[in-house]
Amino acid sequence: MSVTYIFCESYVQLENTLFVVEKNYWDGEPSVVVVEENTDLPKLFAYLRESRYGELLDIVHLPYIRHIGAASKSRLQHLVKKIFYEKRYLEAAFRWHFGNVKGAKIYFFCRPFNPYTFYMLKRLVKNNSLTYVYAIDKDVHEAGDLRTESLSILQKKIWLKLIYGKGLKWVKFSHGGAISTYIDDSFMAMVDQHITRGERKQWLQGFTLQDLSFGNEETDYHIVFYDTPYDQDFMHIANKKDYCGRLEEIFAVLLKHFKREQILIKYHPSAEVSMDLSAYGRIMPDFMPGQWFQKEGVLLLGFYSRCILEAVAGSSVSLVNLFKYKEQDDRDFLRRFVSEMATCEVILPETMEDFEKIVEGKDRNVEGLDTVETIKK
Repeated sequence: MSVTYIFCESYVQLENTLFVVEKNYWDGEPSVVVVEENTDLPKLFAYLRESRYGELLDIVHLPYIRHIGAASKSRLQHLVKKIFYEKRYLEAAFRWHFGNVKGAKIYFFCRPFNPYTFYMLKRLVKNNSLTYVYAIDKDVHEAGDLRTESLSILQKKIWLKLIYGKGLKWVKFSHGGAISTYIDDSFMAMVDQHITRGERKQWLQGFTLQDLSFGNEETDYHIVFYDTPYDQDFMHIANKKDYCGRLEEIFAVLLKHFKREQILIKYHPSAEVSMDLSAYGRIMPDFMPGQWFQKEGVLLLGFYSRCILEAVAGSSVSLVNLFKYKEQDDRDFLRRFVSEMATCEVILPETMEDFEKIVEGKDRNVEGLDTVETIKK
């Protein structure tokens, strides 16, 4: 019996992952999901193993190495120790989890951010069949090769080269200046199958995360708020005080029209909470996918979460215009991101007055909000 290995590094890749797991389940074939540095994904897959897949689903967790011995006296000594410990850890992890894997189907969904995945893929590519399927992630943003402009960047490049060799490089994203490791074209040329962004919808064969929403036992709710920490990724909110103050205003409007029990709050998985929102609604388990709480007639609120940009039920509202940012360009970028990435209709209120009109419209079950911008798909 063939085993399929699926590298799932974030909730953004969950739809791809569970499509493969679900297909294998119906075919009676086992799946092994490989999760890296994420605290909530292992909980979700353990839940799915217990409630649905049983022995047909196994989980491999590869947390990042943290302890590299006693404190170092110099940067060079620290770099040498980091290379030694990390390489030894990765070699041991590969032998333990993948040492005998041959002739298997291997799936991965992301090129930036996770070098551990690359290490495993690079050693698996010779004797297995690799498939890359696009997942809407930060690889949609423009990124260029990272220039060696400082000693710390030079150290990063040395670390990368000595542990991972060819096929992995450093890039810098055009917006915000974030840097990341990135699987380059030379390795991708060895991948057996590529499913592009345009081909992904057909590949999924109509599957969505809502197909597995049996984990949601909630019924009486009208609002779902998808939280994003104020300093997460591309948010660049001016400061935490402004972020919390605006959220308080938003929930004050919601509580004018709905009871606390009718509002569900979904924190961002595996992220530090910027503000305790338990006074404003019912907190849902972090590990459950936000898509499980979507249904017709529900107002879906968030910033640029995939849950509102790809909603298959409910009405999506992006709050990105309602907050102050460090730079005007930060706000403009998020507006463009929402516009480009949305696969459903998304409403973008410009002011709190616009937002209250939307909430009032939901309260009266009124369609049509011509006074605010709407992205139509």
